[in-house]
Amino acid sequence: AAIGFDIFPVPLGSFVASFPCVPLLPLIYMVFPSECRNKPGFRQHFFIAIGILVALYCIYGMLYSMLNAWYLTAAVEGQALIVLIFLSTRLLFELIGVFVSKRLGADVLPRLVFYSVTAYEWQMGIMLARATHWLISVELMIINVLENAY
Repeated sequence: AAIGFDIFPVPLGSFVASFPCVPLLPLIYMVFPSECRNKPGFRQHFFIAIGILVALYCIYGMLYSMLNAWYLTAAVEGQALIVLIFLSTRLLFELIGVFVSKRLGADVLPRLVFYSVTAYEWQMGIMLARATHWLISVELMIINVLENAY
């Protein structure tokens, strides 16, 4: 169990634990009263929201834990590649944020940003702490500074 927590630590366990529940997400549809379900555009908004949840659970619940496991066992060159893949997920998050704001409005963005930044920064800390070469740490810090400047 301790190795599993090294890969994806306890505070973010809900990110991983929520993934097996993804097939049950469409059942949330039945929670809404029939008056809401019959409104025009409700189904479209509902399934967009479900798609966004699935994307976030896949990125932060599965991809990050797999990248972390790979990162812990990789050589320096492999770690540099994993860092670039990890940082590309940040760009994917930006695209998801734009999509969400266009489809559902800006009201859901604070939760999306909190959820995403929490997982991203936690993973960044793990990668910084587990870097086996000083150039990996420099790469992480420089790209993080450039990304925050954007």
